[in-house]
Amino acid sequence: KTALVYKLAKDIGYFFLSLTFTAGSKTTETATFTIPNGDVTITATYGYELTVTSGSGSGIYSTGEAVTITAPAAPPEQQFKEWTWTGTDSLAFTAGSKTSITVTFNMPSVDVNIEPKYEPITHPSNPIVTVINGTGSESYAPGTPVTITANAAPTGQHFKEWTGTDGLTFTTGSTTTETVTFTMPNHDVTLTATYGYHLMVHDGEREVINGYCGEGEHIGTIIAPDNVGGKSFIGWIWQGPENFSINSGNDALTFNMPAGNLSVEAVHGGCYVATAVYGSYDCPEVWTLRRFRDKVLAKTWYGRLFIRLYYAVSPTAVRLFGQTALFQNFFRGILDPWVADLQSDGFESTPYNDIPW
Repeated sequence: KTALVYKLAKDIGYFFLSLTFTAGSKTTETATFTIPNGDVTITATYGYELTVTSGSGSGIYSTGEAVTITAPAAPPEQQFKEWTWTGTDSLAFTAGSKTSITVTFNMPSVDVNIEPKYEPITHPSNPIVTVINGTGSESYAPGTPVTITANAAPTGQHFKEWTGTDGLTFTTGSTTTETVTFTMPNHDVTLTATYGYHLMVHDGEREVINGYCGEGEHIGTIIAPDNVGGKSFIGWIWQGPENFSINSGNDALTFNMPAGNLSVEAVHGGCYVATAVYGSYDCPEVWTLRRFRDKVLAKTWYGRLFIRLYYAVSPTAVRLFGQTALFQNFFRGILDPWVADLQSDGFESTPYNDIPW
């Protein structure tokens, strides 16, 4: 019975599944083993060499054979990046990809040397504050307080405001203070300290602008009232850089900020030359002259005639020449001693409201 079973197994192609090797092994080209109790058929097979540098899976594999390899743990402060190889242009991955720690591919018909590559671990960095024209540039953790300070303003200018990233939460100060503190958001912040010259614009009724504007900044249209206190608009007067000019007779005022402090005022009524010389309709010298006009000149017919002629001629003269040094020096030379005489005669230099006549 035993012989019959062995013969049957032999005839249908079954062979012993294991051999006892005394020298070498099934993976060495030359090997010695002990003959078992029966016939033995051994076939030498061939393949291509796979070398896995710093990883598991090296060996000889037949063409098309599935090969699984795994990269070892990454060194400190590094992480696995990808597999690189030589011997073939591409590998046929059946599981994973070149960026997977464990992959399976079909062995090509060439020797292959494959190696895992690693890269430094990048830790998330804190967002950055960039301060232009000031101090405080640094990286800050979100939620922490950040204090920045503007540099000193250029000669003749003043700090105007911070411009840049919107939506900041200020805990001290504001966009118009030189030193401010805000809560750091979870993104980068860029802030620029801007500077400008002082600008005051009065339309005859109220102060429309009183602040700082950068050189060349466009000042939008400001409309002077047609009538203030029963007196009609005559024109604009200003004090500022010598090369600055506006259309003084147009009630719609618009201009670009010059490189210097500027004061502009709408004039309604009289004393136009005096207002141009002294820079305001409401100043001690002009208050004295207005009192003289209302309490002396306006009391006689020839005085009122003079006032009307003066009002007819002076706006044009001031519009054409009022900002010139020649005009200013000439009329100041006339007005200063006259005002002094009027004040000595009892015409006060205190605030004054015109009297209708």
